[in-house]
Amino acid sequence: MSFYHWRIKRWDKKRGESPPSFAEFARAVISGDRKRIRAVNGGNFSNRPFYEINGTLAVDHVYRFEDLHSELQAVFHRLEIPWDGDLPHTKGNVRPKRSYREYYDQALRQECERAFAREMELFGYEF
Repeated sequence: MSFYHWRIKRWDKKRGESPPSFAEFARAVISGDRKRIRAVNGGNFSNRPFYEINGTLAVDHVYRFEDLHSELQAVFHRLEIPWDGDLPHTKGNVRPKRSYREYYDQALRQECERAFAREMELFGYEF
């Protein structure tokens, strides 16, 4: 959802068309069809190359973004590195303050659960 809002933020109004709905965007990304992905400005949406090699987890631990502050605190403490706890906040007001659940109907939710089962399991996500 955050990725969607970031990608449509600069939707080219000169095209004379509205940006795709979240469902259209999500289904294009899930499809894996490069032409469909480009049409909705989907770009590169996967972070897997950062933590997997040939489909195998290649890092000791994967941290959830929503737990970043506490996770970094623990890492710095373990490594005995001083840290004041300050984290810069960027891209703040790009998306509406709505629950991500509001963006999904039952069918889209099931499609995303199938498409991103690996990430959901690895990060402990659920709808």
